[in-house]
Amino acid sequence: MAAIATCLFLWNFFRFLLGKKRCKAKQSILRQPRVYGTRRRLSERRRRLGGFQRRARVHMNQMNMLAVTLLQMPKSINRNVWARDRGNMFWEHTVNVTFTEREWKENFRMSKDSFNFLCNILRPQLTRQETHLRHSITVEKQVAITLWFLGSGDSYRTISHLFAVGRSTVSTIVKRFVQAVVSRKNLFIKFPQDAELDRVIQGYANKWGFPNVGGAIDGTHIPIIAPPDSKGDYYNRKGWHSIQLQAVCNDRYHFTDIYIGWPGSVHDARVFNNSLIQERGMDGNLFGQRVVNLGNNRNVPVSLIGDAAYPLSHFLIKPFNDNGRLSDEQQHFNRCLSRARMTIENSFGRLKGRWRCLMKRLDVGVSTLAELILTCCILHNICEQEAEGFPDDWIRAVDEHNQAYPQPRNCAQRPPHNGIPLQGFNAGQNIRNALVQHLYP
Repeated sequence: MAAIATCLFLWNFFRFLLGKKRCKAKQSILRQPRVYGTRRRLSERRRRLGGFQRRARVHMNQMNMLAVTLLQMPKSINRNVWARDRGNMFWEHTVNVTFTEREWKENFRMSKDSFNFLCNILRPQLTRQETHLRHSITVEKQVAITLWFLGSGDSYRTISHLFAVGRSTVSTIVKRFVQAVVSRKNLFIKFPQDAELDRVIQGYANKWGFPNVGGAIDGTHIPIIAPPDSKGDYYNRKGWHSIQLQAVCNDRYHFTDIYIGWPGSVHDARVFNNSLIQERGMDGNLFGQRVVNLGNNRNVPVSLIGDAAYPLSHFLIKPFNDNGRLSDEQQHFNRCLSRARMTIENSFGRLKGRWRCLMKRLDVGVSTLAELILTCCILHNICEQEAEGFPDDWIRAVDEHNQAYPQPRNCAQRPPHNGIPLQGFNAGQNIRNALVQHLYP
């Protein structure tokens, strides 16, 4: 601040000296009547010169007063001159003082301990520099604003009134928060390996009796406001515009792989065939050479499980197509697989129930929405990792959403090995037949 005042003073001082030189030059010219003509014209120019000198002195005095004011100004400035006083009662008092633990979780969708954990890991990227002209918004308030938006889907206008900030500030905070969370994706969304993979396999075997599952895969549709230039691409078979989220989860409802962005009109199998998870499976890099012994010298590789929309392969097991002629063994297998596969359905339900913005048609671009969905998936994993509970009324909200926006159900692929080499399809049939014999009592 002292440097600014000094610069202002020096600038005015040199401008004053320059003005004096200009005045002397003009006075010397005024002494030559033959140049300016008549005495009347000479008097007029002298009058103008006097006015110029007076305005210069007034301007210099004003700038000097501003410099002195800046030097004497305290570190904290009252912004009422250039910013409307919005008040901060809701955040400072209502939230931080009067909110109970239940109210905190209802509004921010996580406990206060998880909230503080999230603030700490994002603090390096969300901390802003304090200035003499205004106070920066704290990390805690930035996280609260974004969680309120993701958990409620309220408009920027509503949130700006609640937290006493501008609408553009809410938009900037949400974008900054999303970038910070997405940059930490690899810390919270990880495909199981080694000891974690053993735990996942054992978890599916103990809870649902399926012996060789490394994860469940499925897709869900998120409602959007269709882009004006490609509305038909995003119009799904249930009659509404959507963007697709394909995910893999484990037995604890943690997402282990995320693939977002395909339009709602695309079949699940096509999304899968263009995903990295399919490429890794075809290369044999999904679960490595891990096998599970079923007894009687029968070993089967660890696989994903999915519904009838996905192609059968050596790394993805799907149910038998119910054509009305299934054997008892095949029907029992389908029931066992359906119970185990419900983990991904429950994961989607908990994701949408916790982050209700995913149940609304947000007025954002498709690329921005994809980042918001990824952010919600990461926050979902953090909440599940911290053992956050999931109230029953959140489930009811998801059920109401599914009635308003019914999820499209894709039929089985024809041919059933679409996108999978015949060798991989035959290997998948052999694995499924071995599981049928193992699971049938």
